[in-house]
Amino acid sequence: MSEPFYRRAEGAVFEPSQATESPWDTSLQHGGPPSALLIGEIEKVTAGHGRIAEAHVDFLGVIPRQPGVVEVRTLRPGRRVRLDAATLTIEGRVVAEARCWTIATSAGADKRVEHRATPLPAIPEATPDSPFPDFPDSWHYPHAIEWRPVRGHSGEPGPAAIWTRVLVPVVEGETATPSARTGNRATASRTSCRWTISCSCRRRCS
Repeated sequence: MSEPFYRRAEGAVFEPSQATESPWDTSLQHGGPPSALLIGEIEKVTAGHGRIAEAHVDFLGVIPRQPGVVEVRTLRPGRRVRLDAATLTIEGRVVAEARCWTIATSAGADKRVEHRATPLPAIPEATPDSPFPDFPDSWHYPHAIEWRPVRGHSGEPGPAAIWTRVLVPVVEGETATPSARTGNRATASRTSCRWTISCSCRRRCS
């Protein structure tokens, strides 16, 4: 699959592609692409101000696979610490909101961060097996991401470790920001960063 998750229609209007499909209902979006879209738009606004230290995404209901409007606003301005929010509105309803804390950085800041002592597992060889054997192969979202299981498997109960890599742009013709690529995988663990994804739907939305 080579199509992007979204195409910018005009201004702040984004049209989702089939790559955003939810596994439960193809008329809805999986939670990963909207998270990436919102966090990426915040990161564009805060470019040059530092790095995102904490990101929180709330799904306020099911997310239709229809064009949506993204609005970014600054909730707490500041030279060293700032808080920004982005909302996705579809058919007149806010369906998701992201909030990101951005902290100022300086040259050599990474050298002062205590990085994990345990090395990450090696990247395994690619496998032709489907990462989601219980879902139909016609579900488009998993084909937009490369999945390489280190241990365990999505089709097996219990913990698992999987290397993933986004293969398509979040927005057509635009380079995805680092945080957007991470947000698309829905959960992440990064040094000095915290990521939270929550959903208030009563239906399965992602």
